[in-house]
Order: sequence, then structure tokens, then C-alpha cells
Amino acid sequence: MKFLLSFLSTIFLVVTSTYGQQLISAELLQSYTIEELIQLGDDNGVPSFILTPEFEIDYYRVTYETTHPLNGPVIATGGMAVPKNISCAVPLASYQHGTSSNDFGVPGYQSSESLIGILFGSTGYVVILPDYIGLGGSPGMHPYVHADTEALAVIDMIRATREFVETDPVRMNEQIFLFGYSQGGHATMAAHKTIQEEHADEMLVTASNPMSGPYDVSGVQTDALLSGEPYATPSYLPYVMIGYNDVYGTLYTDPSEVFASPYDETLPPLFDGTHGTGFINSQCDPIVGNMIKPALLDSFINYPETHFFRVALKDNDVYEWLPESPVRMVYCTNDEQVIYTNALVAQAYFEDQGITITEAIQLGEGDHADCVTPALLTGIQYFNGFRTADNGYVVTADITQANNLDGSISISIANDPGNLDIVWSNGETGVYEIANLAAGEYTLEVTDDFGCTQILTYDLTTPLNTNDLTINTLKIFPNPSTGLFNIETPTNEAGGIITAYNIEGRGVAMEIAEASGNTLFDLSDFPSGTYFIEYKGNDTYKSRVVVAQ
Repeated sequence: MKFLLSFLSTIFLVVTSTYGQQLISAELLQSYTIEELIQLGDDNGVPSFILTPEFEIDYYRVTYETTHPLNGPVIATGGMAVPKNISCAVPLASYQHGTSSNDFGVPGYQSSESLIGILFGSTGYVVILPDYIGLGGSPGMHPYVHADTEALAVIDMIRATREFVETDPVRMNEQIFLFGYSQGGHATMAAHKTIQEEHADEMLVTASNPMSGPYDVSGVQTDALLSGEPYATPSYLPYVMIGYNDVYGTLYTDPSEVFASPYDETLPPLFDGTHGTGFINSQCDPIVGNMIKPALLDSFINYPETHFFRVALKDNDVYEWLPESPVRMVYCTNDEQVIYTNALVAQAYFEDQGITITEAIQLGEGDHADCVTPALLTGIQYFNGFRTADNGYVVTADITQANNLDGSISISIANDPGNLDIVWSNGETGVYEIANLAAGEYTLEVTDDFGCTQILTYDLTTPLNTNDLTINTLKIFPNPSTGLFNIETPTNEAGGIITAYNIEGRGVAMEIAEASGNTLFDLSDFPSGTYFIEYKGNDTYKSRVVVAQ
């Protein structure tokens, strides 16, 4: 056992200190017009008020070099969505895909998840979608849910993308966003952790959004797999065992040492990159433990701290670190594939360490498939709250709400280059403050020397005097509340946005409405007082709620 632990430590030292970073090629696979992108969104049920394509997209297959822990430099691939005809420097977002056992069921080969990068990129991001080591055009076995190789694939693709944009008209700013679903949630957390701890001098993560990921691989997720109950995706465990043996090299020498008959012969050939996960699941025993040799399973259960497989799993837990930039984990409580308490374990650890910039958000009671759409749509809104689609300057505003003609808007600009063209909708130009304003909506256009224009909208309102709250009213209960209440919208449309505004008219929280018309909203972390609730979908509905802590 001491030898194994020493061997694992040596491997991780190699992985975390040697990185490939060379762009090999970028092959244009397909281009999309704005009209085609709008149709793609419509065909896939993406509400236009959440994601409206603004830029045409070129979609590439990127081939680059990264590092395998045992084999050294290795080729990897991934998809890349690049917005066209955009004058602003844009952020980079990396999407980490979910489980694939088929080598070519990945974004670099235009899998269904490519659509995420294509539509996301059309709003003004360069989006990369790494295929991971051992998938796509990368040779060998994929080390499934192996944190270091997932992180390496992301980091080296970021480097390759930075090389690509040196010769492409698109310009990137320094912002990096990470998001991913299922295995991609694990990969997202692994990449964020590794970038912060080992590459902060080269790149920084602005925010990450891991979604329905197995962050506690050795605990919550393993316990669910070995619960003795039928499991929805029994192929997960053999995928991990075979993949880990490939990346570590010494866990077993023959499948018969770990798999019970006949699975020692039938399972390994299925992970050759030509079979889909659904088919492999059909060849597995739904009681996952039945596929493992009884003696091995007993020792794994009875020696949770020292068993060699448990040691390997523990090394791939990705929640025991101290994030320095925001992490937003989302989950659904009836997830039958990735147990939702993975997110709760991670959030509890962060809170115990005094971290206040992470959160674990429940998006309903859906299963693994149901959770995808709300996770992605709320993620878009989350990232947009951080992004700066410019050359690094950030505009913030101090607003005095208007009762009559006493409203004002005063802006400040961080990293102000001093040569910005400033135009207000009331006709004033070149000034950082406008005053004597009536209630209403005001826009500000800020343009730099590259022709990059930011358009910001400010709404001067008098919330307490609003008289139209009886029109299209939302039903809220209980009201007053302690901060946790239900909102019943009078329509059954899915995807409407519910926003809570404080007494000053500033948005403080947002949720996507449930299709059932009944959405749980949480303001328990905010001060007591009156809040104004607005639902926007096909129509707009308003109401107010009193929060008494």
C-alpha cells in the first residue's frame, strides 16, 4: 500500500508540473448566420429573451497537444465557437461535456453538446469545448472522471485558443468562464481548482458554473453506486475502474482480478470507443456491486481509508480547496445519475472554510435530463452578470431614483483609458453624470477606439408609488414571508424570468420560472423589507412581497 500511495503521488507530481500547450490545427467545420442561429435556438426550445444570437459563428475542430500522466505528450481535440464581425474584446468560456464512451460523441466531432457552445458563443463569447484525453482525436483509453487529465485538457485548450486568436480577427479579453454538466461539472471544478492553485500567474477564472457534477467521487457518488439498489447508469463504475487502471497503470493487471464473471470478459471490450453509454448500460447488471468480485467489494467497503481503489477515488474528489473566484453549483433533487448531495457536500466544505463566494442552488425536482435546460439557461444569466465585452474597462453607476425631476445617474469607469466616446439618450455627451431626470429609462453608449460599444440601460423608477401592480398580478404565498415563498404565474409557459427588486429598484435575485406555474423563490439571505417581484415571459406580471426575518 505504501508503494501504491508513493506511486500515485509521483504521478500527480508529473501531471501538475508538465503541460503541453501547442496549437496544432484549427479546422473550420461549419459557419452559422444569425438567422440559422435563431432557428437553432427555436428548434431547441431556447427562449429568445434569455439568449438572442447577436453574432455569426464559425465552429472549428481544434487539435492541440496536452499531457497524459503515463505516456507524456499526447494529441487532444475539442470544438471551438468563434463569433464573427465583433469589435469588442470578448471573454473565453470553456464548456466541459458530459459522459461519452463513444470516441466521436464529443463536441470536436459535432456532438449534440456542440450546440451549447455555438449558441452561447453567438452572444459574444469565444467558447471552447474540450473532448478530454482519450476521446475525439485523442488516442488511447479515456481516464473517466480523472481530475488532473480533465483539468489538463481544459488548460491546454485555453492556451491553444489564445494562440489561435493571435491570427484571427476576434479579440479576447482576460476573462475566463468555466461550465459543464454531469462529468463536465466534475471537470469544471477540477479545472478551476488547478488554474487557481497552479496557473494563477498565467490565467484567472472569473467565475465557474459546475452543474450536476460528482464532486465527492469517493463518498456520495460511490456510496450511491454501491448501495445495493438498481442504479440508472451502471456503466459508470466499470468506466471509472478501467479508466483509472489505464491512467495509474498499477491498480490491476487483469480484469478478472476485479470484475466478477462474466463481466471480466464482457465489459472491457465495450470501452473501446465505439460503443455508446446506453448500450453499455444494457450490458451491465443494474445492481452495480454484482459486477465486482465479492472479495474486492468487501475489502473496498471495510477499508474505506486504505483500499487502493478508494485512494484513487479520493485523489479525484474536487471539492476540498478554497475558491478565490465565484463558484455556482446547480442541481436537481431527483437526479438519478449524479446524486445531488454532491453539491451540498462541496458547499458545506466551502462554508466550513469561511468561503462566501460559492453557492449550491436547487433548480427543481427534476431528474438528470430535466435539469439540463434550467442549468444552462440560468448559467448564461449568471455569467452575463460578470462579463465585460470590452477592452478591460468596467462601467458602474450610482443612481438616485426619480420622484419628479430629481433623479440622477453618475457613472464611474474602472481602468478608464481616457479616450472613450460617451453618449446619453437624453442628448448629453462626454459627461459622467446626468441630473434633473424624470422617472423613465435612460441608455448610455460607451465606445472605444476599436469601435467596441457598450450599451447600458438604467431605469429610474419610484417603486413605492407604482400603481400598476394590480395589473397582471402574480400570486405570492405566504406573504408576508421569512424570505422563502412561492410565486404562481398565471400562465403555463416555461422559461419566464422572475426578478426581485429591492426598495431602491435594484435587482437582487433572479430565477427561471417553473413550467408548472409554481416557482419557489428565496430571499432569506436579504434584509427584511418590501420587495417587488416581476415576471417576464410572453407577458409581464408584477407584485410585491414583504420579507420579515
